[in-house]
Formats: sequence, C-alpha cells, structure tokens
Amino acid sequence: MRLNYRNIFSVKVFAAVLAAVLAASCSVNIYLKKNHPDIFNTPTESSAEEGKGRLMQTPDRLYNYRVDQATHEAIIICYNGAMVNREETAVVPEEIDGCRVTALDDFAMSCNDYVRTIVLPPSIKEIRMQCFANCPKLEKIYYSGDSLALEDAALYESNGKKAVSVTVVTKKGNDLWKYAKDRGIPVKEGEYAEGD
Repeated sequence: MRLNYRNIFSVKVFAAVLAAVLAASCSVNIYLKKNHPDIFNTPTESSAEEGKGRLMQTPDRLYNYRVDQATHEAIIICYNGAMVNREETAVVPEEIDGCRVTALDDFAMSCNDYVRTIVLPPSIKEIRMQCFANCPKLEKIYYSGDSLALEDAALYESNGKKAVSVTVVTKKGNDLWKYAKDRGIPVKEGEYAEGD
C-alpha cells in the first residue's frame, strides 16, 4: 500500500480526534473526582442491600440466603428445588447455620414447575412480593405461626394482578388467614402432616 497525502491526512485526523476524546475523558474524570468524590468511594458492604450479609447457599444447595447483620436472622432469597431435586414438597427450614429463618424475599419460592406443597416454619415473620409466583403445580401453602407481615402482592402471580391458585392451610384468625380471606384465596384450618 502506498502512502499518499490522503492516507496520511486521515491518520492524523484520527489521531487528533482520539487525543481530544481522551483529553475530554480525563478532564471529566478529574472534575468528578474533585467535585464529587463520593462517586469514587466503593461501599464496604459486600451485598446489594445495606446491612445484609453476603449471599450464601445451604449445604444441600436447596436455598440461597442472606443473614441480616443486625438481627442475625436468615432471609431466604431463592429456593433452588426445581434445579436440585425436583421435590414436590418444599419444607423451609426454621434455622440455617444457627440463624432463625424469618423472611422469604421477593420471588423467593417462585418459578418452580415441580413443587405442589410448601411448608413454612412458625419462625417466618415476613413474606415479600410475589414470593410464590409462577409455580403452576403449587396446591397448598402450610404455615403454623401466628404473626406474619405480608406485602400486598405476597401471594400474587408475577403480573401482580392475580392471586396464586393455591389453598392456604394455617391457624384460624392469624395474619395469613386474614390475608387469604381478604383476597379470596381459599383457606382452611390445619397443620402439615407428612404425606400431605
């Protein structure tokens, strides 16, 4: 290839434009560091939510969870049963690694094509948004506790407009009973027994 005036001119123009872009980028970076230093400070927190521990998994790989650093309580982030063992009954543990399990996070038990029954321990005190969404075979949710905070769409499908097609089995008059009754979700009194 022969270098002519056009080729040399194009290379010089390209180099000049590249130098201008780099200079502008450096100037913006210097300006931001000087006037907004907080942008460059990385948080010491290792997880997405402040105050929450790092994401961990139970030894059986069924649950991903975090531990609230202030209360030392476990929050279930995800149930992996569809990928691990395709169990039809998911029994949420009352304790993980010495920490009481007190909450199910948004979508924690969702998107499971196999589970028919979910058993919640009495230690659960909070169920967050669309926790049981997209579980087409889910028939029953058991809960034997009393006090339970439920987000508005806790027992709703992922579109947030339709309640999950499930029967709630719990103590008459507790928070889950009232939640189900108020939203037209079938509810009956009872407790989980092996084989249900």
